[in-house]
Amino acid sequence: MAPTRIRPKKPHFFTPILPASFQELVIPNAFHKYLFDENYEGGEATLRNHSLCGKSWTVNLKGFCFQEGWTDFVRDNNLQLGDFVVFGYEGSMVFDVIIFGKSFLDKDYPPLHVTNTAQSKSKSDNPPSRRVMTRSKGEKVAKECPSFAVTIREFHLKKTMLNIPKRFVISNGLIGKRYEVILRDAKGRPWPVKLRRTPSNNRMYILGGWLKFSDANHLKKDDVCVFKFGSRGEGGGNMVFDVKVFDYNDPRAAEEIHEPLKRITFFVTSLRQFNLDEYCLGVPKKVVISNGLAKTTFETILTDGKGNSWPVKLKHKRNGQTSITGDWKVISASNGLKVGDSCSIELIQKGMMKPTQFQMH
Repeated sequence: MAPTRIRPKKPHFFTPILPASFQELVIPNAFHKYLFDENYEGGEATLRNHSLCGKSWTVNLKGFCFQEGWTDFVRDNNLQLGDFVVFGYEGSMVFDVIIFGKSFLDKDYPPLHVTNTAQSKSKSDNPPSRRVMTRSKGEKVAKECPSFAVTIREFHLKKTMLNIPKRFVISNGLIGKRYEVILRDAKGRPWPVKLRRTPSNNRMYILGGWLKFSDANHLKKDDVCVFKFGSRGEGGGNMVFDVKVFDYNDPRAAEEIHEPLKRITFFVTSLRQFNLDEYCLGVPKKVVISNGLAKTTFETILTDGKGNSWPVKLKHKRNGQTSITGDWKVISASNGLKVGDSCSIELIQKGMMKPTQFQMH
């Protein structure tokens, strides 16, 4: 009789930080069984680091991959190539995280201090001065962020609310407050909405008029909406956001929020049966946009670590998806890959006049 396996109360997995890990992180296949009972598909996970006073990050999941929000976690935790990260699963898509440096010891983080930007003359007569979180050397944890961008998903076009990124909320001191807000579109039309916090997840949302704004401005899936302060509501007036709408591959969106796109040269994906049957492998939009590939189709080669190479093409579908097309049955078989396995693809630029090549790791 085979021995009974005991399910751990708090399952863990660990992963090294590789070049591809700075953009997204794939949860190991063997760990998926612990998430089957959770609503992980298209949902959110919370990552907590108790070494940073229990600070937490919300990360969007696509399949079994940490994506939107992961780069914020990487930056804030100062992850470096060769670090090891241990994820302890608490349930309900909450992970406690421990980070080990190249010394194989827990990474040390400077303590956080709370300081006041001004001294109040009288506790009873003056409002509390603004509080700024700083590290021991006086470096600000979060700079003031005057704008934010949201890529429109299908649920944004159906729900009556729009989530505001935490970075924007925290850096502008909006946590837990209630505001009457005006969204001013590109035509100068005002759309009254409300800014509210939801007690269930402590997130801030634009609601009470969002769908009217969405319909009137003909928003569609994959549009990029850039929200920028037109007025912060000083003097008792309403807070105003100027909103501009861009196509997903329009570089002006990044220019509007003063965040030039960084070239993303790695991405990780899980092999699906669809990839083998349809001879194509999807390329994330962030990779396409940051490499200027949104409006170009070309033939090139895909290489692996064994010195093999295959002819492939970069193609764009009418629905906006970009794929590397080729004989993925042969490619996967040559590298011992099967459905469900993860592979890392690197983009290699051989020269300014030559097309990008792809290398599989």
